[in-house]
Parts: sequence; C-alpha cells; structure tokens
Amino acid sequence: MKKKDTGERSVAEKKWEGLQKKVESYLKRWNMIERGEHIVAGISGGADSVCLLFVLLRLRETQGIQVTAVHVNHLLRGKAADGDESFVAELCKRHDVPCRVFRIHAAAEARKRSCSLEEAGREIRRESMKSVLEEVHADKIAFAHHQGDNAETVLMNLCRGSQVKGMRGILPVAGEFIHPLLCVGKSEIEEALSERGVSWRIDATNFENDYTRNRVRNQVMGELLKINPAAEEHICRMAEKMSELWEYMEDETGTYIRECVEEKGNGTLIRKETFQKIPYVFREEVIRAVLADVCGSEKDLMAVHVRDILELMEKQPGRRLSLPYGVRAFRGYEGCAAKEGKQTGEA
Repeated sequence: MKKKDTGERSVAEKKWEGLQKKVESYLKRWNMIERGEHIVAGISGGADSVCLLFVLLRLRETQGIQVTAVHVNHLLRGKAADGDESFVAELCKRHDVPCRVFRIHAAAEARKRSCSLEEAGREIRRESMKSVLEEVHADKIAFAHHQGDNAETVLMNLCRGSQVKGMRGILPVAGEFIHPLLCVGKSEIEEALSERGVSWRIDATNFENDYTRNRVRNQVMGELLKINPAAEEHICRMAEKMSELWEYMEDETGTYIRECVEEKGNGTLIRKETFQKIPYVFREEVIRAVLADVCGSEKDLMAVHVRDILELMEKQPGRRLSLPYGVRAFRGYEGCAAKEGKQTGEA
C-alpha cells in the first residue's frame, strides 16, 4: 500500500526543489536552454557555480542536455587556487561531467593587455569558455551570476555614468551567454546547498576590498541591505524594466539616426538642424550610437564624451575635441562630424 505524504520530506529537499523550480521557470521565460543542447558551464568551485552545476545536472536528466565544465585557475592564490582546481575536478568526476582546466596567470595577462586584474580575469574566463564552446561544438555558455551580482553591476554602471542601457545590468541572455541563476539570491543558493549537504569552496579574496566589485558588494550593497533587505531584488526588478525600456529606446534611436546622421566624406555627420528636432531624451542615445560606431567600441566611451558632443554642437564652426580610440570630433557648418584623428582637418 502506498504511503501518504506525511509532510516529512526534509527542509533541504524543499529548499532545493524550490530553487530548482524557480530557476527552471526562469529558463523557460527567457528560452535559455532547449532540450538536448550542449552547455559549457563556468565552475569556479564557489557556491554559485556549484549550484549552477547541480541545476544543469537535473536538466541533464530531464531535458537530455550535455554539460561540459570549465575551470580557470588564475594562479593568484597559490595553494588555495590549486585547492579550488582539485575540488572542481573531483566534483565533476564524481558526477561524470567532462571538465577542462585552464591555468593562466591573470596578473601577467593584465600587464600584457594594459587593463585591471579584474578585467583581465573576466576576459580570460570568457575566452577560455568560448574556446571550449567551439572545440566541443556546444550551444551555450552558462555563468553563475546571481541576483546580488546583477544588483552590484547596476550600481557600478550607475557610478560610471551609464544611462538606460547600463541600467539593464547583466542580461539573462546575450548571444551564446546565458545566466540561469539571476532569479535567485546568494542566501537562497547557500541555504539550498548546505541543507542538501553539498559543499563548496570559499575565496577569501571576496572579503577584501581591493577590487571595485568587492567594495560595492561588501560596503555599498551591505549598507543598502540594512536599509531594506529586499534591496537587491528591487534593483534587479528595476533592471528588467530598464531592459524593456531600452528595447523601445533602441528602436526609436535607430529611426532618429536615419533622419539626422549621414556618412559624409571620411566621417559621420550629425546634422544640427535635424538633430535639434529630436526629443531631448533621445539626443544622447543618438550621439552614443554614432560614437560607438565610429570608435568601433563603446567600452571606453563615457557620459562625459556624449556631453562634450552636445556642447560642441552649440559652439562655433571650427571647434574640435578628442575622443577615445584616436577619434576626433569637428564642428562644421552643418553640424558635428566624428572621424579618425589624422583626418580631422578635412571636414
């Protein structure tokens, strides 16, 4: 005779099942993973990435997906980093998950690339995972960023002067990159794992404030959570709304670009007469899009560069200014033109 459910199922099972269902619902909402796809997952050994691995293992059972793990040892923390590497390798072996390990000196790469250690580490991880994606002919790359990471990203972008686009935070889906855990918080992840008896590694450097993100997490976010324990969740909801708003703004910006921007000579011209008829809220976005196109990247473009172009538009013809990537802007009789610096005088 079949026993009735007496409600004796462990809290651990309830917490884990709740997290799994929440993540699977999020996956469906954003159409992140299709049945039978091959997913390359970044596994550092921390709670977030271990949680991601177990979520994907369930999908391996129910959706027939394949999982390949990638671990990057940045060679920065000596025995602790080696311990992380061994932990991930053993975890993957225990669950029959292929694991590729990269040992790359992040500090040396930062010097070579002339960037911060944080940025070098991020680029190394992405490059390593993309190489595995191509090697095994996988479909997606999954990162373990969670709700807290997303809230921190929004705050960091705000501090950098980002506008609506930057307020979207971490996108659930961006090309082949997916973020299945953006719907859950750090505490949810750790509680579900620990009550299920699953261990993880702790990176002691996360508690140091040498890096920008750590300062935002440990100091800024910590204070905001004292004001409202739901601060992270509220910031993430705002980010989703900003994402919806950005889709509309991007479409409208494209329309205005077609009306007031043209290729002329060896540069890109924003015609002042037409530009001034654009609703003010879209003027900065038109300039930002034009500069990103001329520069070939928007990584180093800041709000100040956009404001500089707005001010240049109001100045007398003949005025110039320098922009990132060796680009210069020139105030001509028809408006502002942006082009490579060596050609500026020809406008």
